[in-house]
Amino acid sequence: MNISTFTLLLLFWVACGRQEEEKKQDISESSTEVIASVDDEKLYKADILGLIPAKTKKEDSLKLIDEYVQSWIRTKLILNKAQDTEGISVNDIEEKVQNYRNSLLAFELEKKYLETKLDTSVKESAIKEYYQKYESNFVLQQPILKLYYLKVPLIAPDIDTLPLLIQNVDEDILKRLKSYSQRNADAYHLNSNEWKYWDNIVEDLGALVSENRERLLQKDALIEERTQTHLYLVKVLDVQSSTQKAPLEFVRERIKNLILNQRKATLIKEFEKNIYEEAKKKNKFKIYYK
Repeated sequence: MNISTFTLLLLFWVACGRQEEEKKQDISESSTEVIASVDDEKLYKADILGLIPAKTKKEDSLKLIDEYVQSWIRTKLILNKAQDTEGISVNDIEEKVQNYRNSLLAFELEKKYLETKLDTSVKESAIKEYYQKYESNFVLQQPILKLYYLKVPLIAPDIDTLPLLIQNVDEDILKRLKSYSQRNADAYHLNSNEWKYWDNIVEDLGALVSENRERLLQKDALIEERTQTHLYLVKVLDVQSSTQKAPLEFVRERIKNLILNQRKATLIKEFEKNIYEEAKKKNKFKIYYK
């Protein structure tokens, strides 16, 4: 009996809606029936019976079974090929798997421990203290800016109103610009509280930024340029140049994470020490080379 014929019969049996006891009896009787093999490895009927969800159509069930069988064959062939290929060591693979398993178990244990022991609240005073103590770690490698900018296709509606709006931004104008940009702009940034890296601005505005670097690195700079396809508008609110220390507000979350990571490392070190000392008291390990 070939695979296709068998799977059709199996599908018919699954779809018939027999009573539960009849199904159990059929499964038991045919659980050792082979439906595919690769070298000495076999795929049995029992391995496939659970693949078909209840009330699945006959043609869908056949497709699912055939896909599984073909996938099983291909996987076995690839694995066998890998084992026969010079330079691929099964023992090395098994060692890596075991090491990964051990690391994963240790990670999950540490994660569970930290969930109950880690204090995730970080006071502002602790953030400021860290910032001052390690200020050399927060020197900027590139400029950061607070600014507004728009990149709008020239075919967008009411485009000539934008230069005046961006020069005189207030709360109502900002809402209008955001709504307009969501509908028409190819790129925009309208958050006056967010610092942006120079490189991120270049990604959005391209050559305009590179060609106007000196102007853009001046506080209160205002740029309006048109190309054959777009209108570019930029209003700079604040600038921190490279080699300057980053503002605290810019690195606050980073510092918070650094403090939390320090706490985690300390807790894990203490946890491992406690496990070791407890095992030592209970004579759970021995050292023979001393």
